[in-house]
Amino acid sequence: MSSTTLTPPLSPSTPLTTPNLSHIKRSHRPSSLLLTPPYTPKDRFASSSPSGSSFSSAATSPRSFVSPSPGLVKSLQSFGLDDQPSNQDQSVRLLSDNELSYFLPSRADGVNDMYLHHRLTAPSHLVEPDRVFYLWAYQLLRHPLLASHLRVRSYEDVSFVFPHAKDVDSALAVAEDRFIYIDDDESYRDVDVIDSYLNGPRTLSSNRLAALILADRGDHHEFMLLSTHYLGDGMALHTFMNEFYTLLGSTKTSEDFLSMIQELVVGEPSATIPGSLEDRIPQVGNGSRFASTVGKIDNKANDDKLIGGQSFPSNSKKMDRRTVVPTFAYSPEETKRILGKCKENGVTIAHAMFALCNIAWARRVTNPDARQHPCLIYSALNLRPNMIKAETEPSYFHLAVGYFNIVLSSLIPSSLSASELFWHRARQTKAQTIKAVKSPFVVARSRETNRIRRERAIKWAKIDDEEERKKQEANVAPNGGLGLGLGSVQPDSKITTGTPSTPGPKFAPLRATQNTPDMRAPPTPTTPSPLSKPSILPPASQKALMGVSMLGNLDGMYKHASYPDIHLQALTTGSRQRPGGLLLFAYTFAGKLWMSLGYDVNGFQEGVIEGFWEEVQNLVKEVML
Repeated sequence: MSSTTLTPPLSPSTPLTTPNLSHIKRSHRPSSLLLTPPYTPKDRFASSSPSGSSFSSAATSPRSFVSPSPGLVKSLQSFGLDDQPSNQDQSVRLLSDNELSYFLPSRADGVNDMYLHHRLTAPSHLVEPDRVFYLWAYQLLRHPLLASHLRVRSYEDVSFVFPHAKDVDSALAVAEDRFIYIDDDESYRDVDVIDSYLNGPRTLSSNRLAALILADRGDHHEFMLLSTHYLGDGMALHTFMNEFYTLLGSTKTSEDFLSMIQELVVGEPSATIPGSLEDRIPQVGNGSRFASTVGKIDNKANDDKLIGGQSFPSNSKKMDRRTVVPTFAYSPEETKRILGKCKENGVTIAHAMFALCNIAWARRVTNPDARQHPCLIYSALNLRPNMIKAETEPSYFHLAVGYFNIVLSSLIPSSLSASELFWHRARQTKAQTIKAVKSPFVVARSRETNRIRRERAIKWAKIDDEEERKKQEANVAPNGGLGLGLGSVQPDSKITTGTPSTPGPKFAPLRATQNTPDMRAPPTPTTPSPLSKPSILPPASQKALMGVSMLGNLDGMYKHASYPDIHLQALTTGSRQRPGGLLLFAYTFAGKLWMSLGYDVNGFQEGVIEGFWEEVQNLVKEVML
């Protein structure tokens, strides 16, 4: 991918309250829209302003944005350049090990950029675009990471920067660049915002770490929260939107939200960037060298136990990634029966999902010898319960996840019925999950895992950047400029954004292909191959089949009774993927069990994932309904 597409499309110089028709891009996919802020509310500083508000005169007209030249876009990817004006009145924090491990792979094409999409109905006065915009601006002041940008100085030195708004005007300017409104114009009705976000040019960037989309569909509305993964996780997304809907469903007016914004920007800054997970979990053994060594030994011992080998066959043809998200929901009555079956067998729906994927795939494996390899499935772990409680809790919007793996047999013994085998595998999953969550080494293991993820991300980033540099040098035009139209190569540039061309580290989410690596750090030239010593057996395969993200009962997180006029009908979540990405989400929402499979339709052999997905649904009917 050429570096001309490495930054999100900026808005044209003509300020708009709705997307410009020139941004509509037609393709073989459903109509896709370039999701480009800013949105300027109409009459922004007219009669809707609260009495007594003091705004700068320059703010009485909408802001204008001019797309930077390609050379400027290129230079902003280099170290040593702060892409925002220097401001002493700001909150700054270095990215932690785990945050950095998500940032570095995302530079090229937004790998792991998250989204949370809701379809809902509500009275028109509650979802009026200006009112939603002012509420969004208020929330950005309360959750600093959403309004931050990055300062990149080296692979290791990357910081969040949150400039404290000095007045209402500056607070709204930040919100404008992070808000997208799609009106009910006929031209936009067939635009799929999820498809546009997942498969179109990247919406987020190092300057825009989050955004909110409001789409008016006539008989319903869509809300879509976007965030880079180094900013937060699933818990942060859902907690934020529940809070957002609570305020949206209240009787507060646009004037009320403007007054609330003014209260937050007057005087001393009321919010700062929350501390990282690594800073807020206990220091095992007071951070002693012995405790650190114990954590490393435990992590290695746990890592060595992982044995995989099952993977979906990849597409032999190299094609551009195109993520699809087939989603279906069971009726409330079916959901009750499914959850009841889980309770009868002493497991949760989360444990059952791993068993479903394991057996559904094993049934698709026609070669008996291939079933000898175990099935490894990776997942995420919520580490918020392990954090030290603070006297004054900062924003909950931050990253706080750990990682664990489930290993199940791929064999299908004829002595057991499908139901017996299924519930046995579900109980095995439960035992492994409890062991991972309740381990006395969970904190030490998480610290060591994050350190390893950081080191691997840096190593791969350097490899990717060197490959990108070589590609650019090979594409130098006779006049000394790049064929990409970016000007001459800057030899002192220490970083460029490049698409990861080699599989990443072991715990990198959304990575499950036939060529999944052995889950170890990439060898350096000085590292001898295990095969060079015949007396040493090569390491066991640690190929992962897929990732499973269990969100649990989301009806426990969304307090529907707090906003009775807003009816949430459907929920979908996921992220931009690497080529060959595959991740299953399962959750209960609005009284229904939902299953959502996000995968690269061009990354696998034709029909393989579709056949697996059908097998999963058939297995649910066979053993759970």
